[in-house]
Amino acid sequence: MRKKQATYLIIILTLIVLSTFGLQFYWNYQNFENSTKATNEEIKTLFEQSITHYFEEESKKNVISYLSKEEDHSSLEFMDAIKIDTVLKKLDASQNNKNHKKTSLRNVSVSFKEIESDFEFQKTQKEVSIPKKIKTNKNENKKIIVLHGQKALDSIGDFTRFKNRIVISMSKDIINYKNLDSLINRNLTNKKLYLQTQLWHSKNDSVHFPEADMIKKLPFHYTYQSSFINKNENLEVYYDLPQSIIFRKIGIEILLSLLLSLIILFFMIYLLQIIKKQQKMDSYKNEFISNMTHEFKTPITTIKTALEGLTYFNMENNPKKTIQYLEISNHQLDKLNLLVEKILETSTLKTTQIQIQNDAINMDEMLEKIVSKYQTITTKKILIESRNTTFLLKSDAFHVEQIISNLIDNAVKYGGKQIILSMELQENKLYINCKDSGKGIEKSEQKKIFEQFYRISNGNQHDVKGFGIGLFYAKTLAQKLGGNLTYQEEPQSTFTLTLPYEFSH
Repeated sequence: MRKKQATYLIIILTLIVLSTFGLQFYWNYQNFENSTKATNEEIKTLFEQSITHYFEEESKKNVISYLSKEEDHSSLEFMDAIKIDTVLKKLDASQNNKNHKKTSLRNVSVSFKEIESDFEFQKTQKEVSIPKKIKTNKNENKKIIVLHGQKALDSIGDFTRFKNRIVISMSKDIINYKNLDSLINRNLTNKKLYLQTQLWHSKNDSVHFPEADMIKKLPFHYTYQSSFINKNENLEVYYDLPQSIIFRKIGIEILLSLLLSLIILFFMIYLLQIIKKQQKMDSYKNEFISNMTHEFKTPITTIKTALEGLTYFNMENNPKKTIQYLEISNHQLDKLNLLVEKILETSTLKTTQIQIQNDAINMDEMLEKIVSKYQTITTKKILIESRNTTFLLKSDAFHVEQIISNLIDNAVKYGGKQIILSMELQENKLYINCKDSGKGIEKSEQKKIFEQFYRISNGNQHDVKGFGIGLFYAKTLAQKLGGNLTYQEEPQSTFTLTLPYEFSH
């Protein structure tokens, strides 16, 4: 992948991720705002229902009913029996009596047998006082049923069977704040809305409740508006709204959004790593092609020069030089063939399944054979640590030899002046160590040395020409044989080949 194309792709992916995150944030913010508004409306509706229910229940306690037992009672006889005008006058006259609770007439329902429909007198605005007992005509008392409270009225069943009746409903001016607050909080708890609430009741712009009006008000408030409250009064509920309640309501949506964002971020990072790896591979590949060109050019040039020498010199008169040119050409062809084989073998590791043979290998003999071959082409000392035990390994002889040859070749090119080979057996595993006295490999480079085409370089200049496929090839083969290839810097720069060991002598 070209660098410019990769840069454009990274920019596009970054914009996509940022746009996705922005949309997710905006959507979550809008969802949070809408949920907050909906929860506020739910809370206010619950406040209204709770307070209305409180007043309705209280009004049911302040109902006085007058029912006539006599079917032949006329309306005038019924009115005279209960002295309704006297009752109302007493209600009005007792307005300033401090021993009585102040109330307002809310509803008066009157029905007489001469009239088919009821007359209802809606709530009056004047305040009256309700005596504890309302006296009725003693002579007619047995003919009149007097009931106190809605429950008592409901207990007689269908009270419309009484043709003459008067039902008076009143509402108290005094609010039991403790009961009202308890009712509100109980209804909130039933809805799993755990809020802190404050009741505020004011009359004529002065705070009537709470008494300590310096209490700090909570951030949200609701004003109750109903016929139960007089025009000169305000009944408010102040409350808080913890964000935890909102998050609990939209928690699943937020988690799904977060999960989606994390998935997108994961794939973004994954794609960037692939792009980075692809760029690295392109860089390695370009370097490999450059190195391969130089490596191939050297033997080709040498062979061409030798052939030119054979062409222009008299081969018959100088057979020694002819043989020398032929040996040079043959040596360079062998080198060229070895390079081609390495490249083909590396490509074979990924394109085809390698056939693993099950050979009995004398590791001592194999090491001596490999060392003797490399000792003829290098002045460095290659030693094998002596042992009293001979190791016989059951594995693929050709591939094991290739791995060890690559390790020695790597040590000859980049290691110190002395190379030491050793073997040890631990827990049914054979460890073959290739140590050298070189300066080692930088820690930042150690994780990369087994990557395909990777070569440690000094800038753009390599001290030794190569393809960067030797260690990759060796490690891949080792893994296919059921082992591994590792590197450690201390106490010496050491490559360790680990192979499964089945038997020994």
